[in-house]
Amino acid sequence: MSTLKIIFPQATKEQCQDFHENSFGIPRVQFYMLGEDKYLNQDASKDIKIQEVIGKQRITLEELFNDRVEAAVNLKGISVDTSFYMSALLLLFRPFTIEDYAKVVGLEPHNARRICKSLRPGLVISNKNYLRFRDEDFEKFLKAEFLGNVDKSKFHEYISQNLIDLIGKNNYASKYYAKHLYLAGQYDKLISQIFKQNELNDIEDDVTRLNIEKNHISIAIKAAQLCPSAGRGGRAPRSREPHRKAARRL
Repeated sequence: MSTLKIIFPQATKEQCQDFHENSFGIPRVQFYMLGEDKYLNQDASKDIKIQEVIGKQRITLEELFNDRVEAAVNLKGISVDTSFYMSALLLLFRPFTIEDYAKVVGLEPHNARRICKSLRPGLVISNKNYLRFRDEDFEKFLKAEFLGNVDKSKFHEYISQNLIDLIGKNNYASKYYAKHLYLAGQYDKLISQIFKQNELNDIEDDVTRLNIEKNHISIAIKAAQLCPSAGRGGRAPRSREPHRKAARRL
């Protein structure tokens, strides 16, 4: 059965043939041609939708990837800095949710969702709103397009600044703020922040919380070795008290 009939059961033999020719018969190209949100979520019985799909002249994956990016850029009601929004999708540590993404880029969750949905099917939204790239080539395409001229350390610094106020309130912030500070080269700030004895109240499981704290301590020790103040008599930080309390609870 033609792939076209999966979305458009009423497609004719001639329409299926046109679709096959315009997609070069390549399943991944067909997947992207049919995977746009407007086809997945609207009435597939409308003939105009079939014509819109099969009317695309012989199209490549790169052209389809560009279509997805253009769909995100041209969303109405959002003043989109394309490089900024795409960089955030590529530089956040996974897993993260649409809500996490919205906090980092400064959007209302419903607008962040609109951007993410416009990138489907290359970007997948799970039932619990977690985001992931379905296609490695699509992710590589975005990296080549948007990360080439981005100062990654500055971007990680921006992300970390947004996350610090959310420590103890948001899982992503509690888990990953230290990594973002480290990649930003903000070693003094990282060490200072970790040893402010933040309570990771949003991490309910004791074992998970202890493992996150251990990871933060490890990052802080690495940062201390690179920190400019370490050359002025600085030393690697000691484990903090909540760490020992958590260990006693286990």
